[in-house]
Amino acid sequence: MLRLERADAKDGTVTLHVHGRIGGEWVGELERACRDAIEAGANPLGLDLTDVTYIDQAGLALFRRLWPHVTVLRSSLFAAELLKPLADPAAHR
Repeated sequence: MLRLERADAKDGTVTLHVHGRIGGEWVGELERACRDAIEAGANPLGLDLTDVTYIDQAGLALFRRLWPHVTVLRSSLFAAELLKPLADPAAHR
C-alpha cells in the first residue's frame, strides 16, 4: 500500500510525503504524482521518504528517471541505502 500527501508551501515549494511501499502498481501512482507536481512548477520537487518501508526494482527505476527533478529531504534508513548510488554521478552513466 502507498499513501501520498502533498504539502504546498507559501514560498512555492512542494513536498510529497510518501508512506508505505513503492512497488508494483504503486510505482505508477507515485510517478503520476511527481510528474503532476513537476509540471505544475515544482522543480526540484521535495520528497519525504521517512515512512517508506519497501522499494522494488520498478521503484528504483522510477527514482533514476526522476532524480534530476527531485530532492530527497528525509528518508528512512532503508530508502537511504537503496538510493545512495543515485547520489554518485558515476551511477547515472
